[in-house]
Amino acid sequence: MAVSEVELIRFAVQNILEETVAAYTQGIVFREHVNQFVIVMNPPSSLDAEQLAEKCRENVCKHTYQTVSIGLGGGVEEAGQLSVSYAQAMSALTNTFLTGGNSVYRYVESPEADAALPRYSYDKEKELLYCLRSANLAKAEEQLEGIWNEWLSAPVLPDPAIVKTMCLELAHSIHRVFSDKASDTEVKTLEKKLAEMNGAASFEELRRQIRDFCREGCSYVQIRQTSDARVLVERAIAHINGNLHRNLSVADCAREVHLSPSYFSNLFKKEMGMTLAQYIISRRMEKAKELVLEGMQVQDIAVSLGYEDRPYFTELFKKYTGMTPTDFRSKYSSAVQRGNSDFVSPE
Repeated sequence: MAVSEVELIRFAVQNILEETVAAYTQGIVFREHVNQFVIVMNPPSSLDAEQLAEKCRENVCKHTYQTVSIGLGGGVEEAGQLSVSYAQAMSALTNTFLTGGNSVYRYVESPEADAALPRYSYDKEKELLYCLRSANLAKAEEQLEGIWNEWLSAPVLPDPAIVKTMCLELAHSIHRVFSDKASDTEVKTLEKKLAEMNGAASFEELRRQIRDFCREGCSYVQIRQTSDARVLVERAIAHINGNLHRNLSVADCAREVHLSPSYFSNLFKKEMGMTLAQYIISRRMEKAKELVLEGMQVQDIAVSLGYEDRPYFTELFKKYTGMTPTDFRSKYSSAVQRGNSDFVSPE
């Protein structure tokens, strides 16, 4: 988005906030930072501060299609207390890390704060790590969700900073499990992913990164559990050869051999010397050559190999063989009939 457009949105947001507040009470709105506004207002008689804040949020979303998070500090009796209310509002806003934002957050000073520290039992972590060692990704993800949901279902939301710290500690424990089973190159890949977690802007983003981290690591473990990577590729090839009529993707083939798409794609290229897409086209074209010589109609051949568009199939065939299906049939069918020893019929 152009800088001018961004600035226009900021201007619109400030106007919407000013008009919304003015409709109910007296107050001022000013921009404190690039993407942050401060509202100082008298409590309206018709609704409380939280309800007015929610109306501000709704109007911004409605008229600019942008999301906004609002932190609400406590009321004050004199101007000297505004800094305290401001600090409370900023503290309330840290909850955007846990919930993803686009909400109103009221500061709550709770005596239960210590009780809100995120916790999980050692047994849960032990079971999670055991699942990862055995590459049981589904069970590991179930354990992770159980830990995270336990934190979010607490009566008082835990401190976001502590949640992030505990997530990172858990990620380091997971990393140690995978490091024992991965190659040096794979360990470096995992270390890079681990470092990226420090920059997570929300709990949901951090959860996604940890899930991806587990998937990647489990792929490495699965490879170690298989004595020969070629076995996995051959299983994928058998799946491809039996499904040339389908629009197969990397994800489809990776699922067949229980690997992550990214790891399978790299493994396949390393073993075969070509990408999966290139291999599928080559197999389809070899099969097409057989069917052309057997006398099947070009349209039927195209459909049987997953190409609904005959011109596109013909173009691919010509690119692969140097001639159209009709020319190929004319040339090689007659050669076979004459017993031309220079021609070897495609397999």
